[in-house]
Parts: sequence; C-alpha cells; structure tokens
Amino acid sequence: MTEAERYRHLSRIGVLTDSITLYDRLSVQDNLEWFCKLYQVPASRAPEALEQVILADDRQTAVKNLSKGIKQRVTLARALLHRPEVLFLDEPASALDPGNTRRIHESSKALNRAGTSIFLSTTTWRKRRRSAIGSLSCIRGASAPWIIFIKFTGGAVL
Repeated sequence: MTEAERYRHLSRIGVLTDSITLYDRLSVQDNLEWFCKLYQVPASRAPEALEQVILADDRQTAVKNLSKGIKQRVTLARALLHRPEVLFLDEPASALDPGNTRRIHESSKALNRAGTSIFLSTTTWRKRRRSAIGSLSCIRGASAPWIIFIKFTGGAVL
C-alpha cells in the first residue's frame, strides 16, 4: 500500500477515546487549529467543529480550566475536524455528568443523521441500548475493533 492510499483510508476515520489528549496550556480554539494543521485541513473547520459539539462559547478558554466533560467534547470536536465518514466512539461518556453525556450523545446522533457512520464501544449492554445512535447492533464475527477496521479498509493494514 502506498503512503497516499494509507492516508486516504485514514482520512475517512475519526476516533474518540476516553483518554483526553489536548494541550492544557492552549485555548480550545488553539488546540483545534493545531490539529487542523496536523490533519492538513483548513483552520476554518475549528469553529465549525465547536458548533457541532455545542462549545462555541468556550473557544477562548484554556483547556486546563475545563471540566472533564467539556474536555471530552473538545476531543470529539477534534475527531470531527477532517469530516470523517466513520467515527469510532470508545466509551464517549465515561465518568461524565449527565449533562455532558447528553450533549455528546446529541452531537453523535446529529452526525449520524448527517451521514457519518458511528461505531459505539461501551462495556455494558444497558448503556449501549440507552445511548443507541440510530440502530446499532452487535456485529457478528467482530470480536475486536480492529476486525471491524480491517473489514472497513478492505483488509489493508494501515
């Protein structure tokens, strides 16, 4: 696989994990603009992503001053900067208060309605049923996320 093909596959995928990896000393806006450069997308996508996760009013706040729930929403905005076709959400509401959990789920449902395919990973069946985005179901024969990933990329190793 060429580097261009690898990049083409990876640029179609967004990932949100339960570990928050943002630069604490930078503002929310500066964090997203930095990742825009890294993803080679226009900086104008940062405000758009903040609107999607209902955080436009917090754009100038330093990340170190945010709650875990708001940091998680900033991380979701970061995963959306390159407008992925497929989004993997790994425990997106882990240890969040009910308000931020609801906002993340509302944002995810809106993304799904707009055409983004979403894979939700959660440890409990009850959570998965309560937070279903569209109609999620178990994927038979996929015992780990990387198996789904391989199926999505046509067996290419990225």
